[in-house]
Amino acid sequence: YILLIKGKNNKERKAFIKREMLEKSLDEWLGDSKRLSSFNGRFIFKKSLSSYTQKHCSISNFVLKIFMLSGIENFKQYGTGLHLFRHSFATLVYAESRDIVLTSRALGHQSLSSTKIYIHTAQEYNKQVASIFDNLLSE
Repeated sequence: YILLIKGKNNKERKAFIKREMLEKSLDEWLGDSKRLSSFNGRFIFKKSLSSYTQKHCSISNFVLKIFMLSGIENFKQYGTGLHLFRHSFATLVYAESRDIVLTSRALGHQSLSSTKIYIHTAQEYNKQVASIFDNLLSE
């Protein structure tokens, strides 16, 4: 399937998703009767009256709870909004492909310099992970 995504300034780009992935995700979403009952079966995603969607608020709270329960120090530096998932997506694409152009296009960036911010983040995470293992091995 081709998904049409509207980004900043209503800029449109296309993303591709396998049929099986879309069907599985929608089946799980539609199978949650508690969630659907509040929408009377009319909406999959419902926009609230504020500038944030209801899903944004509940996902941010969910991510915040995960960070708090995990014991990760200084978790607020990572952010708890949906943009955190965008950074994670970029990190995974780049880590697997090592292709900055592919990562940039997947994010819908016009400029590679925007994508380099995400790549820098991935490299910093890798350094932190290496440091953790160095400390464990030296004990």
